[in-house]
Amino acid sequence: MLWVLVTIVLPLTLPVLAMLFLEPFAPFSGTAKWILPIKDGQLCWGAIAMAFSGMYEVLFPSYSATVDAMFRGAVVISLAVVVFCSVLFAAVGAVAPTPVPAPPGRPWHAHYVTLIRSAVTTSVAAAIYTAVHFNANP
Repeated sequence: MLWVLVTIVLPLTLPVLAMLFLEPFAPFSGTAKWILPIKDGQLCWGAIAMAFSGMYEVLFPSYSATVDAMFRGAVVISLAVVVFCSVLFAAVGAVAPTPVPAPPGRPWHAHYVTLIRSAVTTSVAAAIYTAVHFNANP
């Protein structure tokens, strides 16, 4: 479980935790919002890293582990789709940032669409990467 913490959980949560830490301090109290580091597709950078790491583990398994050849192509294609979607979401978020806070009367999920898409894409990348990492057969 340490692998999951170090490889997936910490890289995705530390930017949000850093903002939460900065919020109470006077110079940052008005501008440090927990949602800023993730609202515009920034989670997708982690998804890209996980997807490429997963591809590497599939295509170049270590000498002590082999990946089931039957699913190798499907996994690589799935991870490539994750990379493609992640790149698009991160790019769209960069050129069309979401304002904070959401307008009154608008539900958060309708306002933070890029955040939701990037969270889903990142979750898919994390799930596939974890499956690849832990399903290698000795």
